[in-house]
Amino acid sequence: MSIKNRKKAMNIKNHKNKKLLLFIIIFIGGYFFFFTSNLWYPDDSNSVKATAIFSSKNWNSRDITLLSWDYSESQQMMEVKIEINNTALDGTDQYLYTALERNKGYLEVKPVLETSDFVVLRITNLKRNWKEVSLRIKMPEKAQNKTNTQEELRLYTTKKSVHKIKSIPDLTSEEYQIDRINMRIAMYQDEIDKLNLSIDDLEKDKLAQERDISVLKDKEKYQTDQQKKETAQILSSAETSVKNLENEIAEHKATIEEYNQRIKKSKEELSSYQK
Repeated sequence: MSIKNRKKAMNIKNHKNKKLLLFIIIFIGGYFFFFTSNLWYPDDSNSVKATAIFSSKNWNSRDITLLSWDYSESQQMMEVKIEINNTALDGTDQYLYTALERNKGYLEVKPVLETSDFVVLRITNLKRNWKEVSLRIKMPEKAQNKTNTQEELRLYTTKKSVHKIKSIPDLTSEEYQIDRINMRIAMYQDEIDKLNLSIDDLEKDKLAQERDISVLKDKEKYQTDQQKKETAQILSSAETSVKNLENEIAEHKATIEEYNQRIKKSKEELSSYQK
């Protein structure tokens, strides 16, 4: 074989080896992602949905409420505020926190304030091209072996959904508590607004059904006995539906009153910090 043909054959072989190496890298990468995807995604989903602000999750007899999730690109840092209501009263009030970025792996997490019912976490060293972050809360090791203990709670945010701010300020413990109370008031007001919208819809449904009932009753005088029996059944069902709507409206109004009382008490608590 001539030198020219040998070089040509070697070039072809090298090209094939490079393609084979590239295939192996892609295959191994896909294999690794497949078997580690449970580190990232919720068990019942193939994509991450950001945890809603003011949403609550029950975990190990604790109500975990996400108050805020802020991100400062210039500081490459996040700050997460969480309220914890421990209904178990089991003496465990501190937890283990980790964070994972989908493409970059584990991130640094540090509590800057941690009380029995409120925690402020800082997630640092975020690259500017981050996509999604998963925050995990675990029971401390001494409590992990207890019966019916769930392994961990996961909260999620994405680049699109996170609340972006210019910079995350360093606050005192008292200032964080004031911030927390203001967010709690905002959360209660948000629930009141939702309930008022629901009441408006329920009132419209009730009014429409009452009109239908009135029309049906007007027609009764022109109906036969058999028709009147059929109408009576329809009226009974419709009047029950109206009663159910009235009960639902009353329940919403009672809940609104409860939230208003909570707002009042929260403002009283707030004034104690602002003296």
